[in-house]
Amino acid sequence: MTKTQFLITMGFIVAIMPFLGFPGSVKDAVIAILGITIALVSFLLGRRAKQDDRNSLSAPDETGAFVDNEQKFYHKRGTDQTGDAPSEENMKA
Repeated sequence: MTKTQFLITMGFIVAIMPFLGFPGSVKDAVIAILGITIALVSFLLGRRAKQDDRNSLSAPDETGAFVDNEQKFYHKRGTDQTGDAPSEENMKA
């Protein structure tokens, strides 16, 4: 069971607890324990989400969030910018 499924289950139990017919003291104790458990698991999920966000920001190459505008091609010496060999007309000029 994942943490998210656990939270949903605990929330459902807390929601139906008043209708189950337990005595007041038992009901109060169970709801308090479930509330603390839900708060702890929510805290852990939030901390994990923040850590995942930080990890995704530190590796921009993997996420595609950073775009480099630098041209990735270079022309060789002795060729024009299209990559073709220089023509005789360009050599005379």
